[in-house]
Amino acid sequence: MVRAFVSIVLTIAAASLMPAAANAEDRAATCGAWKHVPVPGDDQYPTGGLGAVTDVKVIAPDDAWAISDHGYEFFNEGRVYRWNGDAWRRVAFPAPRDTSYWVLSALAVVSSSSVWAVGMKLMDGEAVRPLAARWNGTRWHLVPIGLWKVFGSLDGVVAIPGTERVLAVGTRYPGRGAYGSSETLALRWNGSSWRRLPSPSPGKTSGFADVATAGSAIWSVGSFHRPGEVTRMLASRWTPSGWTVRAGPRGRALAVDGTSPGAVFAVGQGREPGTGAARGTVIGFDGTDWRTVRRFDRIDMLEDVVVAGEGEVWAAGSAFVKEWNTSRPFIVRRTATGWRIDWNRRVAGRMTAVGGTAHDLWAFRTYPPVENAELWRFTSYHRC
Repeated sequence: MVRAFVSIVLTIAAASLMPAAANAEDRAATCGAWKHVPVPGDDQYPTGGLGAVTDVKVIAPDDAWAISDHGYEFFNEGRVYRWNGDAWRRVAFPAPRDTSYWVLSALAVVSSSSVWAVGMKLMDGEAVRPLAARWNGTRWHLVPIGLWKVFGSLDGVVAIPGTERVLAVGTRYPGRGAYGSSETLALRWNGSSWRRLPSPSPGKTSGFADVATAGSAIWSVGSFHRPGEVTRMLASRWTPSGWTVRAGPRGRALAVDGTSPGAVFAVGQGREPGTGAARGTVIGFDGTDWRTVRRFDRIDMLEDVVVAGEGEVWAAGSAFVKEWNTSRPFIVRRTATGWRIDWNRRVAGRMTAVGGTAHDLWAFRTYPPVENAELWRFTSYHRC
């Protein structure tokens, strides 16, 4: 989810998954080209050490960060990688104490010497607690949350414009177990400690999945559910004076990005009226309200989005292919001339993270049988 640097909105055009349709999609015009880039391996993943990448942030063409998930069942650990202009290298990250299961979900860049990562850790096999860490220019160190009565996870984090502060969002659970009801969770770093902010929870189950800046505005998205009703997307704008809440279409919003208060996009998994079928969905904020921009019949989920400006948006996600019994990844692009599929290979897996700059874009594919990663880089030296 690389916010504020590029534009990405995953759109899956309603095209057949048959080879003939795929060939037609591949002929879509592009500026620049996608190129496969090797990723660093290790003992656990010799051919794809990045694992399931959950977020990527680009500072410059020779400086980028990525975080990933490694593990299975009750063993899982987050990992951190950095791009130096020539290759991705794993960066040492301190493992939380007293747990064998912890996840890094999102990154935020304040400056080249101040980068944040947030996620969750599982304590005693049941208690889910938020996790935060900071890069100080030399090393990563864990930053205590300090709110011992807060159970939950952090799934998004963003730098507050014009400050050294950050805002992290996620889901809070009423007790040790992540079951039953839930609330949105918002924490603000004030420079020395984390403080919990009141946040809207319009349903019995509510949660934030991501947060991003759009000019001076900060938007957080997620979902909520009320008994007897369908689950709906949730979009909330934060200011120091409080939150403005908007309910979106049925489904879950998973990622958000924007360049100005009137140009904000979120992506996720919508639900088809009547059948309830999953659809990759894009919603947009026009300065007054949120509305559905696109819904794609052959896409199940859009997982990440980035907005570059001037009408250009990129997104990444996947569609389940029944005959394969697994998913197929997609990257979709919106320009001034409309939407088109930009990366459309008939391979298994999911596009889990995408980000970069207008001329240098990164996309990560996670594929079976284990969560190996494949990295693709899109380089373009002119706007198109």
